[in-house]
Amino acid sequence: MPELSLSQQNLISLIRKIERRPDTIVAGLEEKDVFGRRLELLGQGISEDRLDLNDQVKNLLADLQKPDSKLEGTLKNEVMWYDIRSLVWRENPLLSVLLALAYAAILIERTGQKTGHIVNIAVDCYAKHFETMSVFADTLIRTGIFEEGGGIIYWGVQNGGTVRNVSEFQRALTGQHGNWIYGTMSHRHEDYAGAKFGMEGKVFCGPDLREDFYQKLLSGDYPELAKIENPQDYVVTVGKLSENNIAVAEDLIRARTGTKVAKEELLSGLKISLDMANSPINKNLADILVAFGADLNLINSGIKEFDTDKIIDPNEHQSEPVLKLKKEASEDGRIHLAIDPDGDRGTFVALNQNKNAASLAGTELLLLVMENLATYNPDRLGNEVIYDMRTGVSIEMLKDALLKRGFATGIHPAEPGYPFFMQLLGSIPDTVTSIENTNHAYLTPYTNPIWGAPRLIPSIQGGDDAALFLVYLLGLVKHIWGGRNPVEQLDYIREKYQIPATIIFESKPGLEKKDAGLKYDVAKEMSRIVESSLSKKFQIDTMNSGVRISDNTAKAMVLIRYSNSGPAFTVSGETVREEDKERLSALGGAVMRLAVEAVHKEKGDFDFLWKDFAKYGDITIEKAEEIIKSSE
Repeated sequence: MPELSLSQQNLISLIRKIERRPDTIVAGLEEKDVFGRRLELLGQGISEDRLDLNDQVKNLLADLQKPDSKLEGTLKNEVMWYDIRSLVWRENPLLSVLLALAYAAILIERTGQKTGHIVNIAVDCYAKHFETMSVFADTLIRTGIFEEGGGIIYWGVQNGGTVRNVSEFQRALTGQHGNWIYGTMSHRHEDYAGAKFGMEGKVFCGPDLREDFYQKLLSGDYPELAKIENPQDYVVTVGKLSENNIAVAEDLIRARTGTKVAKEELLSGLKISLDMANSPINKNLADILVAFGADLNLINSGIKEFDTDKIIDPNEHQSEPVLKLKKEASEDGRIHLAIDPDGDRGTFVALNQNKNAASLAGTELLLLVMENLATYNPDRLGNEVIYDMRTGVSIEMLKDALLKRGFATGIHPAEPGYPFFMQLLGSIPDTVTSIENTNHAYLTPYTNPIWGAPRLIPSIQGGDDAALFLVYLLGLVKHIWGGRNPVEQLDYIREKYQIPATIIFESKPGLEKKDAGLKYDVAKEMSRIVESSLSKKFQIDTMNSGVRISDNTAKAMVLIRYSNSGPAFTVSGETVREEDKERLSALGGAVMRLAVEAVHKEKGDFDFLWKDFAKYGDITIEKAEEIIKSSE
């Protein structure tokens, strides 16, 4: 074995601190990810003397800095609210160099620290993200920010929530670090390159990304390059994490159920089906299920270079892949698990009490969690939750029903988008989870005893690790719910607490990508229209991305907003009655139509894509005005 550098010794020491059991994270210089790779630190983008950028990178920066640069204009529209998903990046791999230099510059500015930094890097299933993150890592090393004991922990092909969780835990243990970059485009079918960023224990997004980060990238005001003789001296690769994840999942199930059975019996007898879609992300979940004794039917388990044709998005309940899972559940009666390509969205497909197959939305999963947290809490730990403002009707009803039975549960609404959910999770005392309706569930398994952590470390944001979350609920199936699967348990909760089934709906009009920047103007105009016209009859909640309209008497609401991850808009909501769904969908469409028209007049013509907006796609200005008037 080669001798460890100071940086590598420090990184290994940090890894040992975050292990749940001794020696359950395999890490070192010779370790490789599931495809047999270590980060390729080849001086991509660096001049031959290693002290300057090469001509290709300089030319790329010059193109971006040109007045009225088409390249810059396109890239700007691809720097969205909380991450970067960029065709420009895909077509210009050396953009990774400039992104890394901007990241390093801001890290130095914010910390006042030039060296000794630690950054966690991981990738999803796509080969392109290994390639882009290799260039990113190589450039970070050559800025010198890792000298004097810092470095990169390469977590390989990992779940995005796992990377965030371990980064937050590092921050909690050491008072510093908490920096991460995750190469991903998540559930998107488009062939982008993409990444999500974290810095100093927080998601690096919103104005941080659009303004600080992007402006720093264009400015060229970067750290001077250091002459690094051996970049690998600053990297440690995690080769295997599954044993540690199994230990965390074991503690989580025991904390939430109180069971004393042996590890291999934690899920014994449960008939589970997992379509891995040839994705290495899902192997971690499969390893946990096998370790806990589940009767696992594993489909498409061969790990290979992943492609967008294999995507299963748990939030697309009527998509071909999810409908296929429903058909299989109807035939075999198993609990089917659905996971997206970066492992942060997950749900169940199973038979309800009437033996019909159904998949669960994030809000429905939160109902299951709320009931468990409220009724099983022997240590009287905090049990407040954060819910998605795209919904809220059923969450309010269950909260009230639980309170009548003596179980107090706090609920807090969050604007859609993972940075908002994580921020609230870390800032509101006694909150233990936040779940988006898109099936992102955020837990703090390393820092909160309610999820099995050894001790409570407050103000931690957590991460959306679908594998851990699904295993948690499977533990409840086995030990708390009397064998009822999650879909049956939802039926049971509705009957027990006399809560009607609700209708959760969504449609997605959008902008052309070239006009993506105008979505902010449309959102502001939507808020103005709603507040001036509808505030007397409805409860109005405004936010960065749009506005929520609630009819509390009818137990119905609709949220109209722009997407955080692209140029799309969404009209989404939750109602008890079908007629209220139609009424509020039409109202949301009318507000959006008038807002688009107002921005047209101010900014000039642009294309608005109504094709996915159901029957409201051809709504006229006159019809929109009529709907608003009748609703005032």
